[in-house]
Amino acid sequence: MVAESRALRVGLATDNPYLAEQVRRVADVVGAVVVGPAAGGGGAPDVWLLDTTASRPTQGEPSERDGVPALAVRLGHGGRAPAAGVGPGTGVVDLPLDAEPLLRYLSALASPPRARVIGVLGARGGAGASMLAAALGRAAAATGPCTALADLDAFGGGIERLLGIEHEPGPRWADLRSEPAGFPAHALGHALPRWHDVRVLSGDLRGGVRAGDPGVVGVMRALRSDHDLLILDVPRAGWGRTADAVWEGVLESAGPDVLLVVAMCDVRSAAAAATIADGLPGVDVRLVVRGPSPGGLHPEEIAAAAALPLAASMPYERGGEAAAERGEAPGDRRRGVVARAAARLVGDLVPTS
Repeated sequence: MVAESRALRVGLATDNPYLAEQVRRVADVVGAVVVGPAAGGGGAPDVWLLDTTASRPTQGEPSERDGVPALAVRLGHGGRAPAAGVGPGTGVVDLPLDAEPLLRYLSALASPPRARVIGVLGARGGAGASMLAAALGRAAAATGPCTALADLDAFGGGIERLLGIEHEPGPRWADLRSEPAGFPAHALGHALPRWHDVRVLSGDLRGGVRAGDPGVVGVMRALRSDHDLLILDVPRAGWGRTADAVWEGVLESAGPDVLLVVAMCDVRSAAAAATIADGLPGVDVRLVVRGPSPGGLHPEEIAAAAALPLAASMPYERGGEAAAERGEAPGDRRRGVVARAAARLVGDLVPTS
């Protein structure tokens, strides 16, 4: 893993100035520094790019040099579609044909994930998952961690309207979702709109993010690498890890990730929560139950029926829906039910340094 205190160093071994220029262009996008004889720079590289135009190595060679990963590169060999991905042992990288997959590879090296990821998903409509996700982000940011909130709903109109920041400058999903090459993590994080020290990536009237959008994985990688905590407002449609590219690269094992399922205090919600948990094997799924119960059930009974641990319960907050319609944002009521539940969850789920 590359230290966060310095730029990624890309070692380049070539005497071809045209190939060197292609490599520099890719490295500049991710903020990497090209070193080695071909670049006129020094320092131990984090990855080597070795010009193998003359030798034409067999598939999978080379994969290492001086104890660091190495990729074979060459100039101007087209006649095929760009590679889906590149890395040590995957074959020769043709430039400029494979510039985008090389960019994704170097971006991953330059921006290793560090954020703890907490997803929030409603067991059914109207459960208040977006409200809780926003309140979690606000409560966490107030305690110190660098926090981002990502709205993953393709058609929800944007969580920015719930927060009242739709006129704040900064990129939305429509500006990012079509870019397959990835984004410099630091630059993206600083460009996002802010809400109570939370960096927010939202959909807007142009739409949100959809499964399979080419920019999803790169954006998520950038958010994970530039923040301590990433809160995901997850849509009910397409929550399955294997079925939705939104989850791909997001809920992976870079730390103990958690999915909070927000359920109403009724049998239907318990059944829906159990179905969600069954579709996400290996993910730490916990239940948040909102009252009141139409049949007199208790949150503990809903958790038992869903076979999920109860992370928090939230009784009915009188006037909460009306306050939201008047423009009151999540967490504005500091003694309110949602704010207090969010504070407890942050204390339980977010490690203190």
